Amino acid sequence: MRILLTLFFALLAGSTCARAEEEGDPVARPSWEDLLAEEQARLRELRDTVADTGGEGLRSWGDTLILARDRAAEESLKEAQSAIGAADWRLAAAILQKLCDRKDAPLAADPDPEKDPRVVPSARSLAQRMIREGPEPLVQVYASQNEAAARKLFQEAVKRRDAGRLREVARRYEAAPAGQAARAALVKIALSEGDFATAARELSEAAAGTGLAGIMDEAAWTAFLEEAARAGNLPWLRWIRGERERSEADGEGTQGAGAWKKRAEEIEKRILREAAESIPQRPVLSVETLWEGRFEEISPARRDPLFEQELMLPAPMLPCLAGERLLLSDGCRLTVFDRATGKLLAQSLPAPASYGIGYGPQVLHGTACDGARAWGNLPDVRPSFDSRIAAMVSLPTQDLFCWDLKNAKVLWRAKEAAARAGAPFSEEFSFPAIPLVSGGVVYAPAMTFKGLFASHIAAFSAVDGKPLWRTFLCSGQQEMNYFGRPIRESVASTPVLDAGRLFVSTNLGVVAALDPEKGAPLWLFQYDQIPQENQETRMYNIEPRLSDWKALPPAVVGPRLVVAPTDSRYLYVLDAATGRMLWRYEGRRASFFLADPLTETLCVVGRDDAVGLALADGRVRWRSVLRARCVHPGSASAGRFYFLADGRLTGLDAATGRIVCLAEDLPCVGPVAVEGRGGVVLSFRSAAAWKMVEAVEELAK
Repeated sequence: MRILLTLFFALLAGSTCARAEEEGDPVARPSWEDLLAEEQARLRELRDTVADTGGEGLRSWGDTLILARDRAAEESLKEAQSAIGAADWRLAAAILQKLCDRKDAPLAADPDPEKDPRVVPSARSLAQRMIREGPEPLVQVYASQNEAAARKLFQEAVKRRDAGRLREVARRYEAAPAGQAARAALVKIALSEGDFATAARELSEAAAGTGLAGIMDEAAWTAFLEEAARAGNLPWLRWIRGERERSEADGEGTQGAGAWKKRAEEIEKRILREAAESIPQRPVLSVETLWEGRFEEISPARRDPLFEQELMLPAPMLPCLAGERLLLSDGCRLTVFDRATGKLLAQSLPAPASYGIGYGPQVLHGTACDGARAWGNLPDVRPSFDSRIAAMVSLPTQDLFCWDLKNAKVLWRAKEAAARAGAPFSEEFSFPAIPLVSGGVVYAPAMTFKGLFASHIAAFSAVDGKPLWRTFLCSGQQEMNYFGRPIRESVASTPVLDAGRLFVSTNLGVVAALDPEKGAPLWLFQYDQIPQENQETRMYNIEPRLSDWKALPPAVVGPRLVVAPTDSRYLYVLDAATGRMLWRYEGRRASFFLADPLTETLCVVGRDDAVGLALADGRVRWRSVLRARCVHPGSASAGRFYFLADGRLTGLDAATGRIVCLAEDLPCVGPVAVEGRGGVVLSFRSAAAWKMVEAVEELAK
């Protein structure tokens, strides 16, 4: 039956195109044979282009995965390896330093087959490792060639107190003593300015290479310890304790280590004691309905013109709290409410609706905000008709918008701003994910489709939308229909910025870390995708992958990165500095994850249960059986995990998994936004009715 329906609609679409051509219709479309031939030609052209620019196609379950690898850098690494084997130390040192000096920091495959094959690091980090781990003559020749220049740059940077130059010395000459001295100076500057995140990042990068013994004296150990105590950051505090213990085991200890460890234990006990005192011992959940409304207040009903079916509430909407305002986006428009009363303050003009956007189970709608402006993605092309088969039309593209919260008027659009600046990607990019805004910069995942989906990250000025940089990460394929068209969008996760590194999951088989200033990729990690059916043996649409995870952004907890890609069955915990996999967990139709830094516990919430995992090694700490199905994301706050399970707002103790608060009579199915120990819940009773409630956890009287 399904094959017959597919052929019927294909013939219907073909006859419509033919009739339009006969009548001279200016919007006539070519036949499906021409479209298929065009897509195949584009695919061949893309593969040839990638091969010419150094990329390499890797086969992955019958799909083509192309990574942002630099073939010239890989050849240079092989030449250096050959020079080391031939004992030509000068040539090897010169080649490796040339790679360290490159400003673009290209990615390259590791020439050592014993290393993690999933990770594609930067060529610079590989070159520095080859110097550090090379034979003693190579180290001596490298020092004689580069130490004088590195020392001169270091002294100039210290004299000017220029953190940018110090970072350049540390990254270009990490294998030299001057590079270690520059790293130590960066740590001291960050600690003196109270910038704990930067100090932690510099230390983690050093630990990934040479270790901390060369840059940390007793004063630096103590300063970092006190700053971690002030920030109350247990993951980093425990990490620095582990690094010092490792240094002691390697015989690189310093005087005063015993007193330092005793002080670290006291600080950890104090942080845990203060956290325990701040959490109610006998909590109850008081729930207050603030206001109710109809879904039409956000967006009018939409119809599928082919099936005459109302399309409402296509995907969950993540509420964005902006002071006294509540922002909602359903993928068609931005709506601004008064958080306390529900009064509609402003609403943007509706964007064209399409069946192809926002109907995947992993898609989430939402916005980013800085208090005065909001940024989000909406469709910018109206297709000629909507169809579940999409035989003759491509998926509509989405643009990145910036709105003024006072009146919801558009301040700028990314494609228009890029066109004014002469950027070549002004028309081809689609922005299918919620952006990230930080430090006056908007970071937005972007996709293109030319035979393959290509995943990029683009950065724009938050003020006027001026493009700052763009970076290609990978190319891959998703489900296609019989006519060679994608049947749904490729939706990357919202990026996460932490300690000077930008993380994103592409939904095409790759997790990436980038430099947020220039967009240079630091590393790529290839995860296991859900296998895809072979479309060559099918005569109709390939069924979409059944996603195990929501399209949530990665989470950074101390030196670890937690990510659950929507096209993988696994949740991964990676080393944030290097991308190396620490451990993984199979979700088994899990829904989402929550991370609590206080207890270093990862909560994986499935359909009817929750599992607590130790962030350090993935060991199961507890299991909690839920009373209802859980399908929407939640939040972690102050030793608690909050989420909704079919009408019950539930709170779990992060340390034990015990249900500590439960609202039985709350008919909620929407997302939760937590502030402190309270929650704001956007509740959908049905596709048309909804209400806003506020829940606060407090001591029972």
